[in-house]
Amino acid sequence: VSEPMFGIEVQHPYPKALHWSPRLLETTPAHSMLLGRSYENGATSEVFSFDESVHCLVAGITGAGKSVLLQNMLLSLCHATSPDDLKIILVDLKNEDMVAFENLPHIMTFAGTREQAIDAIRFVVAEKDKAVANRGYKPYRLVLWIDELAQLADNKEARQALGDLASIGRSKLINLVGATQHPTEAGGLGTMLKANFPLRLVGMVANGQSHIATGRPKLHAELLPGKGAF
Repeated sequence: VSEPMFGIEVQHPYPKALHWSPRLLETTPAHSMLLGRSYENGATSEVFSFDESVHCLVAGITGAGKSVLLQNMLLSLCHATSPDDLKIILVDLKNEDMVAFENLPHIMTFAGTREQAIDAIRFVVAEKDKAVANRGYKPYRLVLWIDELAQLADNKEARQALGDLASIGRSKLINLVGATQHPTEAGGLGTMLKANFPLRLVGMVANGQSHIATGRPKLHAELLPGKGAF
């Protein structure tokens, strides 16, 4: 680490969509999801588990591949986990990319407007309060899935509620998956982004936003080629 390093990242020479086979999906543990494939040390499937990292942020501008990534994540999570053990509050404020999944048995509520999103967040807060008041109340894992966070950034109630959920969700089996095209202090809901998203999947972002999105200097996510590179 003390010595200067020079790294070059290049786009995969033969990019193509990943088609997850049923066999691969079935080997994914419950409460986990497939993210994609890494080629740093040979082709390796990358898997995210809620048991290992409580919340996840996906950031990237239009064209980064964010929507396809979110769709793969949601499908693999639902395939790996029984609807008896997993309930999802699905918020899609573009009312577009996640609509096709609203009838999955795991989806408890689908919210496509700001008003519906606020009501959905209130429900999750109520479930959190119930778990706090009643020791051992954990009937299932509850995931609040929001695409796009920036559209809630100007709502004080939403910011406070999400910050509260993010800070104590792990012990109550309440998890957040958030996505944003604008990983700034405002678009990422402020300090909540920095403190409570231990896993961040960052694709191509606008100039000057890499440090905020990743939480690390000099990663230069704005130089990623997009189309699924995170």
